[in-house]
Amino acid sequence: MFLGNESLQYMISIFSHCNKKQTENPDHLKNSSWNKTIKAFVNSVGSRWAISPNPDMFPSDSLVHQQRLKEIHEHIISMDGIYTTAILENVRREQEKNARIAREAEENLRKEYEELKRREGEAIAKAKFEELKAEDEKKAKEKCEEEIKNLKKQVNELSSGGCFGLETQVKLESGRIIQMSELQTGDRVLSNIRNGIAEYSDVYLIAHIGKLEHEEEFAKVSFTRPDGSKGQLRLTTTHYVFDEHLSIMFAKDLRSGETKILISDDNNKLVSIFVDDVTIELHDKYISFYTRAGSVIANGVLCSCYDQCPPSQMFMNLVFLPVRWWTYVIPSTHREERLYPYVQFLETVYLSFRNALKEANNLLRTRSRLSRSVFCK
Repeated sequence: MFLGNESLQYMISIFSHCNKKQTENPDHLKNSSWNKTIKAFVNSVGSRWAISPNPDMFPSDSLVHQQRLKEIHEHIISMDGIYTTAILENVRREQEKNARIAREAEENLRKEYEELKRREGEAIAKAKFEELKAEDEKKAKEKCEEEIKNLKKQVNELSSGGCFGLETQVKLESGRIIQMSELQTGDRVLSNIRNGIAEYSDVYLIAHIGKLEHEEEFAKVSFTRPDGSKGQLRLTTTHYVFDEHLSIMFAKDLRSGETKILISDDNNKLVSIFVDDVTIELHDKYISFYTRAGSVIANGVLCSCYDQCPPSQMFMNLVFLPVRWWTYVIPSTHREERLYPYVQFLETVYLSFRNALKEANNLLRTRSRLSRSVFCK
């Protein structure tokens, strides 16, 4: 397991999209819907599981809704500590040790080849080496494929919080326009406009705010509003912005005169306009926050709250479901330069996953080149 078996001590299985009967009686879900695989997984995380109630069936003031949230809360506070990057580093060191052992085994194989070449002649030694090498390559490939499969299963492509410039403006439900530096947890900000109706969403988490230790690259996106006035938006280069088709794109991938983004106008509508220019600047003041809708209209531009993650708004909303529910039970008071622990965990795991995939592919290519070069000499 990429995260190590110890990570199972810090996991909770949350079941969503349950029907009314299953939500009212969790044992009914367990007895009627769990197969061997689900049972084995729930057992592996210490039998910590709960149901996320559908608010359309059970309003927040209903007894069933409150009971299900209470069960989630009890699981959270029952866990001893949290899964830290230190634990992840221990797992990675163990994996590096195994890789070193594999390299040493390959070196021993090469020495055996040289010895065979000396004793029995090049032709016989080459034939035996090819046989051993093919077997070794097959095992290595199977191991890498299995590792990649397990990584995908464990990580499920997580993400980190995106950053806006502190001067970026948002609109509150009261109609007041404020800078993001003034945002507080619980503020309801304009997050979308559908069918001429403005939608406001709670800010449930400020992941981090303040000044970075060093300057980071920000994309300054320039555009012209329908009324002819000029506008700008400053955000990190890997922060997602919605295009005219409601797909999300990295800010750095927006193209002048090619990409259309969505802008709110005075008639309470979202209109698509071309990006005028995108320039890269260095800044060190930032804010990263999340709304329950997962989106926000910043300086008039419809943006995602997510950054440096798989390009799926729906998927990332699911990834952040646990912290959205936790903050229903225990509202967040986090407002620090230090990144919120859950977001830091997702960022560490996602980047480690990408690096592991890259290393696995490099290992396979290196072995393939090595095999060809040996026999071409």
